[in-house]
Amino acid sequence: MALGVATCVTGTVAQRDQPYRANLPADHAAIEYDAGPFEDPITRLAEAVASGVATLDYDNRFGYLPSLLDRLDIRVDSQVLVFSKTSFQ
Repeated sequence: MALGVATCVTGTVAQRDQPYRANLPADHAAIEYDAGPFEDPITRLAEAVASGVATLDYDNRFGYLPSLLDRLDIRVDSQVLVFSKTSFQ
């Protein structure tokens, strides 16, 4: 058990000290973040809202989030927010 914990701690410390190096640029053919046209639920909803075909209802407590989750068919209870000193959120 102690060996497993020591291995995890050592691995975590070693990973933290490594600088970030982008392996592929965002416009690389394997990634193509900026290439279109996009066919995903977010894009379709954004286009529908922009054209006036769809609307999102505003909630005084949660803003547009409940309506957005509903439109995307995402269950509200699937959403989690973690507050932690070590969290990078």
